[in-house]
Amino acid sequence: MSTPKQIAANRANAKKSTGPRTTDGKRKVRVNALRHGLNGRTVVIPADDLETYKTHVKTLTASLKPETPEETQLAALIADNYWRLQRIQSIEDGIFAMQFAEGETLADSPYVDTTLNQAKAFLAHSHEIERLTLYESRIQRNIKSATARLEKLQSDRRAARTTALEQAKFQFRLAASNKETYTPQPEMNGFEFSTAELAQAIRQEDQLHQARKLRPALAKAA
Repeated sequence: MSTPKQIAANRANAKKSTGPRTTDGKRKVRVNALRHGLNGRTVVIPADDLETYKTHVKTLTASLKPETPEETQLAALIADNYWRLQRIQSIEDGIFAMQFAEGETLADSPYVDTTLNQAKAFLAHSHEIERLTLYESRIQRNIKSATARLEKLQSDRRAARTTALEQAKFQFRLAASNKETYTPQPEMNGFEFSTAELAQAIRQEDQLHQARKLRPALAKAA
């Protein structure tokens, strides 16, 4: 346990650790490093946006339904690029907003004044706006490429799972016909199916088969 002397010393040190006091120091600590939990990448963004960023990435990544590490990596990349796209749009909006905040009234008509100030902002910052457009195009290509790769991975995974399920159902039926108990072996097909899941899948398949057999008779009766 800490002695009274150590406790007093800790309290004294804590009082000294009050953070930056100068304007420049406070400005610097407004930028925090965030370790992205999905792909381990460090993202540096303003502190005020950290929670918004984390919520954005978490929500969008979950909506893409990744199931493997590679799928999760791609989903996080897509989410991050959408965040970058929003940031570019915000910067462009800010350029025009600055013109209205700092500009002068150029016409008596509000509509004409808005149009003239927008034109003035564009002429003054055309180079910056052009660069933003290039960045936006690159990010959109990144999103399109990552989305295509993710969809291909998910499609292949679903197809492989369907094949593995068919094989597992066959083995389940074969064991049942020999009055044996089938134990699923995930290491053989890369997917894990419980006995209850296989039994339910087989019941549904049998019910569908019976319904198809009855369809001609029902059609005649109608």
